[in-house]
Amino acid sequence: MYLFFFQGEDLREGNSPSWFNPVEAVQVTKYIQALRTCKRCTVRLTDIGIITPYRKQVGMATFIQL
Repeated sequence: MYLFFFQGEDLREGNSPSWFNPVEAVQVTKYIQALRTCKRCTVRLTDIGIITPYRKQVGMATFIQL
């Protein structure tokens, strides 16, 4: 298990009640991509969980992966 803490700004889109932090979402995406391309790692996407108080942020990190 790894825990990471990032500085950033909490934002909302329009009238959405859900918040997200783009700095955190991008950094989480970079970590996921590094795990996916690691030759020594046997990590599958189904092995990775993102815990955040922001539902929109999980969606944003997933969108960036596509």
